Amino acid sequence: MIKTFAEEGYPGVSLKLLHGTLAPKGLPIPILTKLTTAYQKASADPSLKEQLGKLYILPDYEDPDESAETIHRENKIILKVMRQSGIVK
Repeated sequence: MIKTFAEEGYPGVSLKLLHGTLAPKGLPIPILTKLTTAYQKASADPSLKEQLGKLYILPDYEDPDESAETIHRENKIILKVMRQSGIVK
């Protein structure tokens, strides 16, 4: 059995399993807009949701700014847990 973070002594730690696409800084706005529009549309598609649901994946579209914030926030949590557990100093 795999223990939860709380069971391991890290109460309040909750992380998302992130699936996404990263692009280089300075990506031209028209390309970024085309990509974000396509991802937003796909994440709302009922047939895609059904297929992903079979894999226990729930699409949760985030725009580029939201994604950056999620990555930043979750990296801070992971680093804190790694420091507390002695994996990194």
